This record gives sequence, structure tokens and C-alpha cells, in this order.
Amino acid sequence: MRRLIVYLAGVAVGDLEQDDSGLLEFRYRPEWLARDGASALSRSLPLQGASFRGKHARAFFAGILPEEEPRRRIASILGVSERNDFALLERIGGKRVLLHVTGQGRGA
Repeated sequence: MRRLIVYLAGVAVGDLEQDDSGLLEFRYRPEWLARDGASALSRSLPLQGASFRGKHARAFFAGILPEEEPRRRIASILGVSERNDFALLERIGGKRVLLHVTGQGRGA
């Protein structure tokens, strides 16, 4: 099992894991869920204690990566498969996935 810590505005909000079969799973951290003003990363990942597995986790985290040719170039430079979202995130951010929210509001 491989794990990345997901940060939003400098605060650890959850953990993204990849099991040996490649399945992704995201879970919000209890301390984030208990925090006043906590917001969801996305409408597709609403605040809840249960984890998001497979396509639910993959859709969001694949969506924050570049697409098509930029993705291919980055994957080539980093020496990972362009289809391996977890490996791309890991190589780009180390053991962290850093998200930055701007303008339009929280959680969308």
C-alpha cells in the first residue's frame, strides 16, 4: 500500500492510497471532518467519514493532472506511466498532494 497526504491550503485534509492492484482510495482525515469551516475537495468527494474508492477517487485526482501531450511529456520526464495517476502525483509532490483553491468558492 502506498500513501500520499492530501493538503488544502497547507492543511492535511486526507489520505490518498493505492493498493497493490492499483486501486485508488481517498479518505478525509477525522481532524479535517471535525474542523470548523471544513470544505469538500469537490462535489464528487463530499465531506464524509467513509472512503471513496476506485473511479470516485480516480476521477478527482486524475482531473487535477494535465491532459494529453503535457501529461505525456511530464510522465516521460518523471519516468512513470502516463496512465498511473498515483505515480504522477507522487513524483510531482513527493509524499504530498498540494491543492490550492482560488476565487470561485470552496469545495467545488
